Amino acid sequence: MKQSTIQTVALRLGIISGVLGIIAYLILYRNNIHLLFQWVGFMSFVTVIPFMVASGIHARIQLQASQVSFKTLLQPIFLTFIIFLGFLIIFQYLMYNAIDTTIAEQFKNYYIEQQREQMQAEGMTERKIKHSIIALEKGDWGLGLANSLKQFIGFLIPGFFISVFISLLLKFVPLKMGDGRLEI
Repeated sequence: MKQSTIQTVALRLGIISGVLGIIAYLILYRNNIHLLFQWVGFMSFVTVIPFMVASGIHARIQLQASQVSFKTLLQPIFLTFIIFLGFLIIFQYLMYNAIDTTIAEQFKNYYIEQQREQMQAEGMTERKIKHSIIALEKGDWGLGLANSLKQFIGFLIPGFFISVFISLLLKFVPLKMGDGRLEI
C-alpha cells in the first residue's frame, strides 16, 4: 500500500514539474528565443530537482524508516524525473512540429553563428570555418520522432545520475519531524 502511495506521489510530482517546465519553456520562448536555446537544459534540471528531492523525502516519511534502502528511494525519484522528461520531450516535439515549425531553423542559425564566433575567437582560418559551417548546415536540425527519442535517452543518463546522488543523499542524511515540520 505504501509503495503505491509513494509511486502515486512521484507521478503527481513528475506531472507538476513537467507542467512547470513547459511554462518555463514558454516564458523563455516568448521573451527571448536565444535564451531558450542557451538555458533550456539547465532550466529543466533546476525545475525538476526540487520535485525529485520532494519525492524522495516523501518516500522516507511514508516508510518511516531511518534505514530505507537505496533502491526504494531511487525508484520514486527517478520516476519523477522520467515523467517530467516525458512531458518536456512531448511538448518540444509539438513545439517543433506543430506550434512553431520555424524553431528548428532558428536554432540552426543561432547554433551556427555561435560556432562561427567560437572558431573565429580560436583563430581558425576562414577556409576551415567555412568547411565546418557547411558540415553543420547539412545536419538534421528537425525534431522528429527519432531525434525526440535520442533526446529523451540523452537526458535520461544525467537524470539517472542526479537521481542516484539525491537517493544517496537522502539515504544518509537524517530526517526528523519536529513541531509539524521536516528538519534535515
